[in-house]
Amino acid sequence: RGMAFGALRDWKRAEPDFEQALRLDPKSADAHCGLGLSKEARQDLASAEAEFTRSIELAPMNPQFYRRRAAVRAARGQA
Repeated sequence: RGMAFGALRDWKRAEPDFEQALRLDPKSADAHCGLGLSKEARQDLASAEAEFTRSIELAPMNPQFYRRRAAVRAARGQA
């Protein structure tokens, strides 16, 4: 459900679903990425970066996670 809310850009409703997904499966790289997208949309960039970093740790071959983290770092002035 989090992905569906995210597709609608309804991050307020998506975030609890991503958090629930992570309670069920803390090693879900996609759920960490989804939570990162939600945090990024709400301008919680430090938390977003941490979630994208965790996604990378869990699935280092997914370039999307690196792109998202780089975008957040750029927004934070750390690029």
